[in-house]
Amino acid sequence: MTFSLDAREWLARSIGTTTRYLDIGPMKGSTSSSVFLVQCSRSTTPQRFVLRVLDNHEWLAEEPDLAAHEAAALEEAQKAGLRAPSLVAYSSDDIGFGAPVVLMSFIEGNIELWPSNFQGWLAGLAGALAAIHRHTAHAFAWRYRSWVEKATLAPPAWSTIPGAWERAIELVRSAEPDAHVVFIHRDYHPTNVLCTRGL
Repeated sequence: MTFSLDAREWLARSIGTTTRYLDIGPMKGSTSSSVFLVQCSRSTTPQRFVLRVLDNHEWLAEEPDLAAHEAAALEEAQKAGLRAPSLVAYSSDDIGFGAPVVLMSFIEGNIELWPSNFQGWLAGLAGALAAIHRHTAHAFAWRYRSWVEKATLAPPAWSTIPGAWERAIELVRSAEPDAHVVFIHRDYHPTNVLCTRGL
């Protein structure tokens, strides 16, 4: 993807530099948007940022405030003391990228699917999720809503225990239980978590 001059100038302003010091390259792995590594080489130690271009138009049609939502979630994660990227800037409008964008800090780490210390890795994942759920996020403007079309749910044809599926679907379609409202991730899985030293 080639960025327009307007897009590069927005990036430079957001970072506090000029376009001549910017180096932008695609990052691998994202399936729901285009993600780029932005490096500012103005000093001997380049600063690194991550730019997420929210170019999934189907998602945007359902959630036109997606950039604002993600920006607020990043800020809420910082309030909760979570090890998550910090928000640098965002725009819900097309400012030269062809879609809304979120610019955030870069965090070192790797996706780990075959850890040498499985128990430690699993405990780390569970601990991070528990930390997310300890945060109440009272001022967060967005509330949970299911992405599932409950009316279309049916036991899968391949299942050998359709009765169990029918019971599960019945529970999903019933009234939601009273619950203590907390901050949630909504897409928490090992390929969405960065690890260091195998944990």
